[in-house]
Amino acid sequence: MGTTFQKEIVVLNSTEHLVEARQAVSAALEASPFNPSERRLVAVAVDEALSNLVRNAKQEGREGHTEIRLSIDLNPVRLSILVTDDRNDFYREAVDETLARDQKLGLVLIRQIMDEIQYVYRRGIENTQQMVKFTPSE
Repeated sequence: MGTTFQKEIVVLNSTEHLVEARQAVSAALEASPFNPSERRLVAVAVDEALSNLVRNAKQEGREGHTEIRLSIDLNPVRLSILVTDDRNDFYREAVDETLARDQKLGLVLIRQIMDEIQYVYRRGIENTQQMVKFTPSE
């Protein structure tokens, strides 16, 4: 039987409030069967997703005025991280050709690190990115 870990936190959408989110991700990764290199890469992918939300909120003048919900679920099969911001259109724009070069590179990085990525956008209701990394076989 493998390790399990679940945590959900809500932080303000601003750079200074991301420390708590980063700590939650670190705690989950410490409990995981991933090797140190994989842990660092997953942390980078999650940090990039969170940073994209903050960057977009700054551009829209909403930094610190909306919330980011981070849900972490680790089980013996996979690590699933759900990032939700109900007032941010970043993920809807992820396929937009006008997306800034650094944001496109960040999305490419996330896709290279994680095994699965899903985006759900429903205007005014839900804006979610789910990132999954399967645990190594024993």
